[in-house]
Amino acid sequence: MNKPSLSPEDLMAMMADIGGRTDLGPIVAELETCLRDTQSFDPLRLAATFGGLLTVPELQSNCLRLEALVHLTLAVGDGRSKPNRKIVGRLFEEAGQGRIGFKEDPAEDIFVTLIVTPRGDFRVLEGIWESAGFYLQRIVNLLELLPVGDLANQLREPVYALLRLSDVVCQRASLARYQLGSDKRAEALPASVLNTVSTWAEIVSFTEADFKEHGIALEHLVAFGFPADQRARLPTRRLEILLWSDFRSCIAMASSASFCRRRPVPPFADSSLR
Repeated sequence: MNKPSLSPEDLMAMMADIGGRTDLGPIVAELETCLRDTQSFDPLRLAATFGGLLTVPELQSNCLRLEALVHLTLAVGDGRSKPNRKIVGRLFEEAGQGRIGFKEDPAEDIFVTLIVTPRGDFRVLEGIWESAGFYLQRIVNLLELLPVGDLANQLREPVYALLRLSDVVCQRASLARYQLGSDKRAEALPASVLNTVSTWAEIVSFTEADFKEHGIALEHLVAFGFPADQRARLPTRRLEILLWSDFRSCIAMASSASFCRRRPVPPFADSSLR
């Protein structure tokens, strides 16, 4: 399929959002037909599949595309069908042929960074952000300087809950600290990924028993709770970073939205999405 030509208006719009944010509205319009075909799929399963693909080192430079697809499939899906290689591969390829594809840049840092704390070390995916681990480490160091007390704990405990969640995801994906990713932008998903498409959601899916096993208290994630009634508004947002989980099937992944950056862990069961 030939890539669509850009009109002067499209070019100006792309230049306007070069600063790191991407409006999802025009992307929804570009992918209208493909997104319509996703409505029969379970939104959590499909979004979780793309969330799982964020743990594939070879797809590091496709981070922006995958984050957008997590965002949009969570918003649009309204059925119960399980993701298959056809819809996942098609969404990935078509998303790369428009604005998102033009904005994909080679990754500027390692794939997996390490955050060192008094409570242990935690692996974190850097995505495409240069020195993301450096700045996150400084924030954690600052939290550790706060005096002991209830107020400081209210800030520290949710942060450590998210760090533990991130480390477990990396463990499930067999990712090592300081692991390199790829600076090559993939046009299509590798056959090895498509052939195992049913397994990727498992990497970022958690039961309450899983949380308990890894010492993650659900109440520490509530502070980041994303309201289920905001789901339909996701396509109107701008791309940022999202880490979210469903309290029943408990999905955790990376995605995108400025609103979700503030409240990135939606505490809803999948029944509330219907």
